[in-house]
Amino acid sequence: QAGIRIADLLESAFAPGPLKVEERRRGD
Repeated sequence: QAGIRIADLLESAFAPGPLKVEERRRGD
């Protein structure tokens, strides 16, 4: 299950991707 969790984290990080990064940069 560890592999599934890692894949989930990667998908969560890359799926929304730049949108969250831009929001965080604008928030700063």
